[in-house]
Amino acid sequence: MAEQSRPSLPLVDLVLAPVRLAVDVAQAIPRVADGLENLGSVLAALDRIAGFESYLDRIAGFGRTLDQLAGLSDSLASVAESTQGLSALADAVDQLERAASELTHAVQPLQNVAQRLSRLGRRNDAPSL
Repeated sequence: MAEQSRPSLPLVDLVLAPVRLAVDVAQAIPRVADGLENLGSVLAALDRIAGFESYLDRIAGFGRTLDQLAGLSDSLASVAESTQGLSALADAVDQLERAASELTHAVQPLQNVAQRLSRLGRRNDAPSL
């Protein structure tokens, strides 16, 4: 019966389990405190990030705008080509204006000669007295 008065190992483990748990918790408290301190800095960082939400939305909008601009690059190239074509057209119109001016100056003397011939013709057709 002397053996029955001694507690068995599983019973000792059962009795000591709360003490071991308390020791484990006591040892974990500094780690938990460090974790809580880190949690404060993490929460502060999250608050700062939340403050940037409107900026992040605008940056996302820039991405969409850049995509739209990429789609317009072909249009911009054709506008550039058209601009070069317009420059050539402007040069051609300028040459045409100069040619028209030269033609006007060249025709002026011929017009004067035609008027004189017309007057001479009228004089010759007029009955002489």
